[in-house]
Amino acid sequence: MKYMYFKSWPVTLIEDAGNTSFFRHQRLVLGVGSAEAALLKVDEAGSVLESRGDSLVGVSNYSPYGHTLSPTDIGFKGEWFNRFSRSYPLGNGYRDYSAVLMRFRSPDSLSPMGDGGINPYAFVSNDPVNWSDPSGHRRILYSGIKQTTITEITKGVFRKKRELYITGHGSLDSTKVKFDGVGLSPEQLFEKAKEKGVSFEVRKGDRTRPVYDRVIIAACYSAGTANDRGASFAQKFADKVGSRVRGYEGAVRAVFRGDEFHQVTSWTEPKYRTGFNYKPFDFSPRITDSNSTIRNR
Repeated sequence: MKYMYFKSWPVTLIEDAGNTSFFRHQRLVLGVGSAEAALLKVDEAGSVLESRGDSLVGVSNYSPYGHTLSPTDIGFKGEWFNRFSRSYPLGNGYRDYSAVLMRFRSPDSLSPMGDGGINPYAFVSNDPVNWSDPSGHRRILYSGIKQTTITEITKGVFRKKRELYITGHGSLDSTKVKFDGVGLSPEQLFEKAKEKGVSFEVRKGDRTRPVYDRVIIAACYSAGTANDRGASFAQKFADKVGSRVRGYEGAVRAVFRGDEFHQVTSWTEPKYRTGFNYKPFDFSPRITDSNSTIRNR
């Protein structure tokens, strides 16, 4: 048996008895084709609930951790189900998740100090309803947040202010935010933005002023302090660029149209249970010797 992936998404299963291919839109599986094609009904987390072919109808129900009595090749959260090991090989086969055991079968190489969390065997910090873990390394909100390049929204689009939107992936346990798959500190993000041609200051006469009225870091936990280790990512970035920076206390979901950042939604109400509060926070740059010197020179 061989698995073929597109990025982190399984697309083809090769067996002696034949091949099976899956039609996807990003993480959502919409159809399956082998000897007979079938249309799949999935929920917003990607779990296959029902399949309809020319001569069959299959229905699946899942426990919160993904166990089902009627498994299919693509199952819980749109992941491949290995019928031999009775588990889900996550991260392109990096390690197996057992829905029966409700945990991984092997430890995470990023635990306990990195994105994997303290418990190296835990699945999505024991909150499988709201989170998923397609990489086998770290949990993400089930719909995730699409990565894109740094995008500049010019004056007049958002309340007649000049704003810069930067999107990425944040983690509750990490002081860095991933951009284009690479974890960056606020200082490294500043340098990366300059490499892409983004300027944060403009000189007028003998003084400089910020180019943007506000910079928005559209990444999960960008307003939080990972493990209470000092200021937030957004605060440190505000200190670096000399502009107000908006970050998010919890998880955020972004909607994109092409290469343009279209909308960002911060959840302020629980989606499935109480205890969530995903609020945006604005940070002003703190006056230090370093950024004061940068603005005045």
